[in-house]
Amino acid sequence: MEHSRHVMDNGTELYIVSSPKYSNTTINFGFYARNSSQNSARRAAISLLAEGCKKYPTSQQINFAAEREYGAAIGSFSTTNGDLHENGIALNVLSNKKFTEGRKTLESMMALLSELIYNPLITSGKFNEIYFQAEKTNLLNQAKLRCIEKEAIADKRLNELALGKGCVFAMDEIGNNTDVISLENKQTVWAFQGMYEREARKLFITTNYSPEDIMELMSLHFSNLPKVDSSIFVGEPPEKKGIGETLEDKSSFDQTSIRIAFPVLKPLNAKEMRALYILNHYIGGYSNARLFTEIRTKRDMAYGAYSYIDFDTGIIVGLTEVDGKNKQVAKKLMLDEFFKAATGKITKKGFREAKAHFVSSRAMNAHKKKSLIAAIKTAVLKNMPELLGNYETAFDSVSYEDVLEAAKLIRNTPITYCLLQKESR
Repeated sequence: MEHSRHVMDNGTELYIVSSPKYSNTTINFGFYARNSSQNSARRAAISLLAEGCKKYPTSQQINFAAEREYGAAIGSFSTTNGDLHENGIALNVLSNKKFTEGRKTLESMMALLSELIYNPLITSGKFNEIYFQAEKTNLLNQAKLRCIEKEAIADKRLNELALGKGCVFAMDEIGNNTDVISLENKQTVWAFQGMYEREARKLFITTNYSPEDIMELMSLHFSNLPKVDSSIFVGEPPEKKGIGETLEDKSSFDQTSIRIAFPVLKPLNAKEMRALYILNHYIGGYSNARLFTEIRTKRDMAYGAYSYIDFDTGIIVGLTEVDGKNKQVAKKLMLDEFFKAATGKITKKGFREAKAHFVSSRAMNAHKKKSLIAAIKTAVLKNMPELLGNYETAFDSVSYEDVLEAAKLIRNTPITYCLLQKESR
């Protein structure tokens, strides 16, 4: 994939995709640290950062300053990547001068971004109290929702069983309910100060500007940031817990959620990783995959049955939701399909269909800016630049034999979790 990497004297890293075909510039300015009990404070801090600064002390003024640049947008984001916590400011601005009547829209937005970072709305050691309380309420609502949503509960409990309770690879980007409840305004200020002074900085940019022009703007606005070390990567997958175990919880839900996880050995190279992606697609990655066919199409026991592979945690997971009476049958079908795949019992016809669907889906998204940035970010954070080699056609060469070989990385030691349907009276 055509992109360039640049490092400022203060350690800030930039990954730039530049093309004259683009009419907009998008910038994700991210701060990176290890997941911890500070996730709630860091998440709140980055949100409050985008709500106001000394020059624009209200969220309305911030938004107006952006929108007057031909409808530009600016806001915050927060996510987890393995054991990393990423918080950042994102902006999107029309930057092709053919459409902006020569106005320097990107320059204005970069100046606005620098105002947010250099001059946050902090007075006497606190963010604006009204904005802080609103953000805390927002985080509390999100945390409460995740405590009552069936899928969120099932996923969390599976992670606790497979990875161990409190594993940093399974932490939420907003923290847990207790972290949010105890959050204080001054903690968010401390969190911001830590981000500003010490945390790795990485920018992922798509633009019609040249990399040289982007670096000139960065030097103008961000050369005074503290020097940091940005060589931070996702850690090694954690040791698996609960090998061979089954855990069931009672619930008040009308269906049983089933999650079955299999440990997967870490791929040695990009070729093995790509083969595992195709294998997951064959097992449960789309609506003609094995799990969907056996559970939904043939037996109509569920709306769907799927799988996903998580290389950060080192597990492949099958999931479905069925009526309680079908629990045992669904579990057996899921286990059978994973066991067959792991022992090389993969049909050539199924492989061809899965690969064709995967390659087609990827081709549809390969040139979207969001997909390009996601691919670069994944390669950077995993420290696997080879993932970007022949990006558009990388999966074309994955063979049936490659998938059979990659299947050997799946360990036949399933970890099963069921969130049970409520008992009928």
